[in-house]
Amino acid sequence: MKRWLKWLVLVFLATELLLAGVFCCLEERFVYYPSKLDPSLPVEEQVLMHPAAQPFFFPSEDGRQLHGNLLQSGDFIDETTLPILFCHGNGGWIGVNREWIFFEPKKPAAEGKPKVPSRYAMFFFDYRAYGYSEGDRSELCEEKVYADARAARKFFAELCGKSEKEVILMGHSLGGGVAVELAQEGTPKLILFSTFDSVPSVAQHHCPVLPMAWLTRNQFHSAAKIRTLHVPLLQFHGTYDWTVPYDHGQRLFQNANEPKVWVELPRFGHQYGLGSFWLEILDDFLQKDFTEN
Repeated sequence: MKRWLKWLVLVFLATELLLAGVFCCLEERFVYYPSKLDPSLPVEEQVLMHPAAQPFFFPSEDGRQLHGNLLQSGDFIDETTLPILFCHGNGGWIGVNREWIFFEPKKPAAEGKPKVPSRYAMFFFDYRAYGYSEGDRSELCEEKVYADARAARKFFAELCGKSEKEVILMGHSLGGGVAVELAQEGTPKLILFSTFDSVPSVAQHHCPVLPMAWLTRNQFHSAAKIRTLHVPLLQFHGTYDWTVPYDHGQRLFQNANEPKVWVELPRFGHQYGLGSFWLEILDDFLQKDFTEN
């Protein structure tokens, strides 16, 4: 009996080591799922996330050409416009994230037509190796994703004629972790959808047989970072989210400082569109002056 027990333990340990080795070698493939498009296409041939989107290429810190789409609710951006940078999740490209556009984008009016200022301007961008952005999947890692988001914020702020600290940050899933990272450098407001407390925590949930906290290189420790923030937070999470479990979103929210608003989405999963009720909550949050006593 002892001999069989010994063999069972050895087989279990060997299996653990094998699985750990496979995860360590392939971690980036578990964390990042980019959809790559052809960046050499002329602008007029590229697929936009919305007919009214304006495409742009801008440089990353290390010289990679990154791609983004600007959408605005009016004809021009002025001092009253609220600039919002959207950080998407770990899959696809910006083109599959149009459900997060919460206003009707408008093409700038033709010359001679009446023009109105934009209430909102949103900039959707792709990290390297996603969509039309340059780069290879092998380059993807936590620090590179952060750096690409910082480059997008810098470009967007200059495009709007605003400072980077005036840019509101919005993120879904992994992009929520990116938004939390950037928020440490200043933002008026933070909006998160289906965002986790940390990647190792979620990985442990999906793979309880391995010590994921020790194995995971891409950490995205949002719960620890959000404790240091003192900005208004609006957070959405679906109760049927099997990708980032509901309680992981709650842990992140519990670590955040006031003022903060939690929106529970009953029977919704990881991906969802912004329905009319949530649009009203989002619009109220963006327009509210939290500096008032």
